[in-house]
Amino acid sequence: MTDAVLIFTFSPVQSFIAEARRAADLYVGSRILSELAKAAAQAIGAVNLVYPASLNGSVPNVIVARVPAVEAKQIAERAEQALRKTWSEISQTAHNQFAAWKFTDSVFDAIWKRQANHLWEVFWAAAEEETSGYRDAYERARAALDAVKRSRLFAACDEPGIKDTLSGRREALHQHGQTHFAQVKGFWAQVGKRTTAAKLRPDGRERLDAIGATKRFCDLASQQFPSTSTIAALDFIEHAKQVAAEALHTYRDVVAPLGVYRVCDDDDWPYDGDLLFEETLTPERLKDSYGIHQPDKQALEKACQALKALHNAAGGAPSPYYAVLVLDGDSMGKRISACLGQDDPKGAHAKLSQSLDAFAQQVQSIVPKDCLIYNGGDDVLAFLPLSWALDTAHKLAQAFEQVA
Repeated sequence: MTDAVLIFTFSPVQSFIAEARRAADLYVGSRILSELAKAAAQAIGAVNLVYPASLNGSVPNVIVARVPAVEAKQIAERAEQALRKTWSEISQTAHNQFAAWKFTDSVFDAIWKRQANHLWEVFWAAAEEETSGYRDAYERARAALDAVKRSRLFAACDEPGIKDTLSGRREALHQHGQTHFAQVKGFWAQVGKRTTAAKLRPDGRERLDAIGATKRFCDLASQQFPSTSTIAALDFIEHAKQVAAEALHTYRDVVAPLGVYRVCDDDDWPYDGDLLFEETLTPERLKDSYGIHQPDKQALEKACQALKALHNAAGGAPSPYYAVLVLDGDSMGKRISACLGQDDPKGAHAKLSQSLDAFAQQVQSIVPKDCLIYNGGDDVLAFLPLSWALDTAHKLAQAFEQVA
């Protein structure tokens, strides 16, 4: 039976990620992309995969497989169905939250369905190996896939009305009769009252479409990624636990009466990192970030004093800056070309995939879990405190060179 090289991918990826306005958006968006890719890869079949080598951790959005040629179309279509089914299930968990809050109606549902059903474009190409072998089939499939992606065959989708605040391109979700800006803003102000400012800015200042609402309220978003202020303060928190635990606990106990919400289960410091900065302890910032109107003056003053004492005990305030660490493997196109030029191109390509999988496993031990956003193939994305960034980057570079 003749085999074929199948290359499967989907989009949009860049815009889906770029629409993030919070670290949590970026994290959940990356998880969604990985889950969609994993569903497609599982439908293709692990035994057929050339890249990625395994489905552990984050899964890249380009999948290469060797499949029976006569089944290539059927397998690709099955992968697309699995991807769309997984997206529908993820999106539905977010819709269920709005339904539970009784914010859905026929108009809301129509917008949601239109936007959720028209988001993903799937591309695939397959080329038979015949007598030419794996190398020629891979190159023909790659060229065909590039041509298909350039054709940009997609259905037009009208997006009327008030636009969402994340993409600025799609209609913000709303109910029947809410056509003016003030009405849509009022709808989202009511949604904001049912959740925390960690999920949605209060007073209708964020107005989401179905895509943004999925990122904020789907089940995958239940595992909250730290805010950028928390990331910036992680080294301070770890230091304070060691040298100023009593002062940290005192501040923890006096800041709670202000009405701030917990973001994690850390007994030493369960709150957001922005509360470790003096600038947050003002009526204006507490209203903007936490929806706290007119905080108790005595409680606020007590918190300010406790925070200053914590800074003194820890030897200084945390840095307000954080680092974005991006690793992208060098010359991967050349590495793949080198694999294709070997006597066993398929085996060499599979071996490279296994090396990248081994690197991804090492990344998990190098980058702190709370800092890692994406880790798949030769790509790593993480947010880190400044004091951790260079050392972490150096360790990642060394690990990549060793295995890849």
